Amino acid sequence: MAGIGRRAEVSAATSGRRSRFEPSIFRTFSACSDRRRASAPECWRSGRSASRGNMAESLAIAFIVLFAFQGVGTVTYLFMISRLFSRLKASHTPVWESLGSPSLILNNSLQNNRLVLGWLWRKEYSELRDPTTVDLAQTVRTFLVTLLANFALLLVLFFVSNALP
Repeated sequence: MAGIGRRAEVSAATSGRRSRFEPSIFRTFSACSDRRRASAPECWRSGRSASRGNMAESLAIAFIVLFAFQGVGTVTYLFMISRLFSRLKASHTPVWESLGSPSLILNNSLQNNRLVLGWLWRKEYSELRDPTTVDLAQTVRTFLVTLLANFALLLVLFFVSNALP
């Protein structure tokens, strides 16, 4: 069975004809790429009709890529914030206690999250005289802002893709 389809492709390629097994989208694009077969207005019309399908495909691909980035970024963020909590507990205990003694799982309350996010947002970590902790906190803050922006973009793509006909 596979040999028959292959023979049809080979014979069509050698004779200059299009195979009947070739999808119409490929015929449209190949016709527009060969200027002897199609005039410019035909290519523009076919490009417009094909662009709607390409737009939906592009949105789907963008959504999948951003969703994967969100997942990997979230895991990385959790790892980095856990390291920051451990570093604060070991090296800057008064700051760690002022943030409510946060941890990733055991002492993770809304109040502690509000304190930690406020501390990161106001860049209060820059007052620490420990460059490693300051760099780690800056990295956590950057990941947080990036993940929030990525989540907002995912929501926009989701609603835009659902609005397409």
